[in-house]
Amino acid sequence: MGVALDGNLPEDYNAGELRLIGTQFAALTPVNCMKMTHLQPVEGRFDFRMADRLVAFAATNRLKVCGHCLVWAKDERTPQWVFRDGEKPSSRELLMQRMQTHIQNVAGRYRGKVISWDVVNEALDDGTNFIRASTWFSTLGEEFIVKAFQFAREADPDAVLVYNDYNIELPAKRAKLLRLLRLLREKQTPIQAVGIQGHYELDAVLYQDIEDTIA
Repeated sequence: MGVALDGNLPEDYNAGELRLIGTQFAALTPVNCMKMTHLQPVEGRFDFRMADRLVAFAATNRLKVCGHCLVWAKDERTPQWVFRDGEKPSSRELLMQRMQTHIQNVAGRYRGKVISWDVVNEALDDGTNFIRASTWFSTLGEEFIVKAFQFAREADPDAVLVYNDYNIELPAKRAKLLRLLRLLREKQTPIQAVGIQGHYELDAVLYQDIEDTIA
């Protein structure tokens, strides 16, 4: 059982919360402090302070860390410098190099300290398209997903590599997930798990759809 935490650990949590974390959970995942917008808001200037504190807190409390996330496939969730080259859009080569550099720095820094990485987050479209419209996709195509996993595996040979998304228990988006997994397997992508973001309401959990998706 895991818990999502963020902020300056442990100072931002009271004694009761820390006791709950220490006695009831075996793993933690960061809410925001390992996302690209936090770690590298400016190109080449990494801010690992909060993420380092989270990893140190986990080690002190014998909690495993699930890293989230290396590439978030939404333009509004990615620092805008990533997609720009001065006054021009980033070229294919530059965008790929920036993704590789970020993954190498982040996954490499926490190699051996995290048990898994959400490598690509929320790449599937909610409408009729297959992949969500984004600059990642328009510039690199589906290859950005494949390459992200390859870069993550190079940076950390041991972490479990995860594709993560929401609403994939719903039949239409589940079909896209299965299509994506077939594509990744055909390209021998080192994906090992799928994360189902459970944005569930207590009186409206789609148990059968969840079971069908897992199956």
